Amino acid sequence: MPNPKTKAIQQAEVTPPPTQGNPAAVPLGVQDHSFHAQAIYDINKQVGKLETGLENVEKRLEKAETKLEAIHLDVHGAKKIAWAFGAILSVMGTLGLLLLNKILDLVVSHFAK
Repeated sequence: MPNPKTKAIQQAEVTPPPTQGNPAAVPLGVQDHSFHAQAIYDINKQVGKLETGLENVEKRLEKAETKLEAIHLDVHGAKKIAWAFGAILSVMGTLGLLLLNKILDLVVSHFAK
């Protein structure tokens, strides 16, 4: 005849103890919809956060575009100044070469006599 203690121990080994995280199985027609409502609420909350983040990114992008436009205007102005400076230096260089040529002509004609 089996001992009642050994029978209880064998049954405990075969049957896993119930865990706190696993709720009892509920038939599909009787399920509580609060889980689904909570999931939808969480998703809506996350979508709201994403929309807010996107709006912040759009604002920062507009600020960056404004700064880039200002930099573009500064660079364009600097190009114009560089072209004007280059043109002035070219004219001054040409006049300097002509003046140097006349000075050399005078020096050569003076010493050639």
